[in-house]
Amino acid sequence: MKALVAEAERGATPGRRMAAEREILPLAQRIRQNYFTPGPGLWVDQLDAQLRPQSQFIPATSLYHIFLAYSEVLRFYTEKSSI
Repeated sequence: MKALVAEAERGATPGRRMAAEREILPLAQRIRQNYFTPGPGLWVDQLDAQLRPQSQFIPATSLYHIFLAYSEVLRFYTEKSSI
């Protein structure tokens, strides 16, 4: 998601910026649906090809990356709406 936000802000062409922006929210929704469904306070770290949880181990670093990715999405849309 962070790469899509960067592309939406600084892509080489207007077309690439628009294409990246169109992908941000659907990706955020897919991540939420597939990785945050096991129960309150938990997330899934890995999925198999059928979107089933693959790991019982949840590294703390995953939360760091998830938080920063969603923070970038929030920042992008907050700045965009204030223009």
